[in-house]
Amino acid sequence: MKGNIYTMELQTEITRKEINFINDIDLRTILRNRLKELDKIFLVNANYSTIFLAISTIEGIFQHIANIFKTDIQSSKKYPKYSKGKTKKFSKLLINELYILLKEKGLLPDIENFEHVYDLFRNYRNFIHPQAQTKKAWSTDLGHAQMAIGLLNATISYLDGYIFIDKEIFIKIAGNPDYDSSKTLHLYKHNTPLHSFLVWDKPVSNALFLIFIWSFQKIQFSILFLILKMMGVSRCFALIIEKGIKIVFCTAHRNISG
Repeated sequence: MKGNIYTMELQTEITRKEINFINDIDLRTILRNRLKELDKIFLVNANYSTIFLAISTIEGIFQHIANIFKTDIQSSKKYPKYSKGKTKKFSKLLINELYILLKEKGLLPDIENFEHVYDLFRNYRNFIHPQAQTKKAWSTDLGHAQMAIGLLNATISYLDGYIFIDKEIFIKIAGNPDYDSSKTLHLYKHNTPLHSFLVWDKPVSNALFLIFIWSFQKIQFSILFLILKMMGVSRCFALIIEKGIKIVFCTAHRNISG
């Protein structure tokens, strides 16, 4: 008599996956795939692979956010220069330099000398080249892999508190907001029964207004936006609050009366 064979699959997540602050959907998909792979390789003690993948993922996140605020970052007094005084190319910024510049923008925690932690793991990430490791003669073990995962999770955890819409910064208070490639901000509920709630990290002026549109009204957004532009509106974002309701969130470059 043949016995029954039962199989059980354990779902163990090592990395955080809350990366809705990445508003490039293609990049978000790539990063999530990397995070899923990190879950697997960490559990089989692939220490080198864990470090390489974790730190390069942080670099990808930093570079994406830095690109959003590229103009501001390049004008920063802390923007790095080469030894001869020539300004460093934006694409050549290192992970520790990006940390300093994003920290100045208030997007990363201001912890004294924390950039050295990122710099340390940048060196470990470079061990993907064997010759680089021979020059350092540093060991690499489970502890270093755990630290790399911890640094990645801490970075994601902090940035998960934001949503970036163009150069505007919104602070997430509750829920699970998501700004997608269609330039629509979805205010989804969280796992707990909380609606999404965001705070605009910027003083509100009289050049800010909201327009509520019920979905059953036959109004084309493209036409509406054209009219608003003629009125002096500089930008608009469509928000889906609940099924059947849309909000157009706008800012103006001049006062709008009436």
